[in-house]
Amino acid sequence: MDKSALGRVLDPGTLDAAAGPRARLRVDVPAAWLAEGADLVVTAPARLACARCDGGGCDACERSGALRAPSDAGDRLVRATVSPSSAQRTIALRIPHPFGQAHGIEQLLLELRAAASPSPCVARVEPPVQVAPEMAAGAPLPWPVFVVVVVAGVLFALFGR
Repeated sequence: MDKSALGRVLDPGTLDAAAGPRARLRVDVPAAWLAEGADLVVTAPARLACARCDGGGCDACERSGALRAPSDAGDRLVRATVSPSSAQRTIALRIPHPFGQAHGIEQLLLELRAAASPSPCVARVEPPVQVAPEMAAGAPLPWPVFVVVVVAGVLFALFGR
């Protein structure tokens, strides 16, 4: 699936017009992640600043200045993909329903700021290792690999006791 198309699925005008609660979360990421592009996982805190009033109190946050994320940390994981950009020091992502449709936060404004090291709540997800078709499950091993595996098995059987 083309990830670049996923970021354009929603109409920005529709997101702007949405009346539901919006939370804001600012995290630091290494500048290289912004320059190279990265897949990230952020563990949001249990309480997030209200993006509509910047913590001052409004109808969306019931005058508290904050919105509650799910109580379980596993339910507060937010995944984001950053496209490569060498010119930007801060990137803002708008994530609709970051904790699922059933949760009250309608949008999360995730601000990623270039820094020397990442915030403790953010991690880079390395892309999955691509397995060569000849090494896929069920495929026979190439003969040099087969020989090494057999020899290692024999040596283990002889000296592994």
